[in-house]
Amino acid sequence: MTCGKGTTRIHQHQAYFVHFKTDIEGYAFFWYCNESSRLLVGQFTYSRTDRQAKSVMKKILKSLRCHGLDQNVWALLGFFFKTPKSFKLMNRKMIVGRTSLSLMEEEKQSKFTDQKTAIFFEYFSMANVRFEATYMKPKKWIDEYYLGELKKRYRGLQLEASRSRRVSGHRAAVKKGSASSGLTLRKKALFIVASWHCPDMNRMYSVTVSKQIVRPIFFKRKIDEEDLKKLFKDFFSSISCH
Repeated sequence: MTCGKGTTRIHQHQAYFVHFKTDIEGYAFFWYCNESSRLLVGQFTYSRTDRQAKSVMKKILKSLRCHGLDQNVWALLGFFFKTPKSFKLMNRKMIVGRTSLSLMEEEKQSKFTDQKTAIFFEYFSMANVRFEATYMKPKKWIDEYYLGELKKRYRGLQLEASRSRRVSGHRAAVKKGSASSGLTLRKKALFIVASWHCPDMNRMYSVTVSKQIVRPIFFKRKIDEEDLKKLFKDFFSSISCH
């Protein structure tokens, strides 16, 4: 039952709260951070007999930081990662058994050049049932299933041989890729794709980091591959999947 509403300040932003009581007591807080372009929600619940709860809640609220850091922290249904704060959420999709997030950093555009850097994250639930023959073999899973899904999103995508890497204690298959398309306006893109199975969550995870450049056919199209590798390394090392 709602028994109160109001406003407060959280890290320099105006926040709205709802105070509720049932068999427990709690507060829900809502605020928008224009620095990181995110709507944030916080909820605190506690026993109605706990006399220290409100004091603890106030200390936590004062400690919250939603901007001013070098990186943004993203968390979704048990998955956690960090990105440079220049990346913005462009799209999210949550359906039964499949969830995805698309983040993009739009770089400087000129009259004849359009450059973009993107991170695409996706996971599939009930992996041992849906991908019974491949979920324990990430490379095979990419080749036999996920490459077809990626080609629907990235026209002309071609992937190279894979290598192994560890993420949150799991073995991941990592593949580099490239794509080219267009006639008068030519697009070139480079990709790094990593996929793995997390037995703790029974999910197949995949992340795709990409850079693309679009220019008229008579201009050279050069992508900084080392910059892409660094972005992938920093992003991949921040992942926690369970």
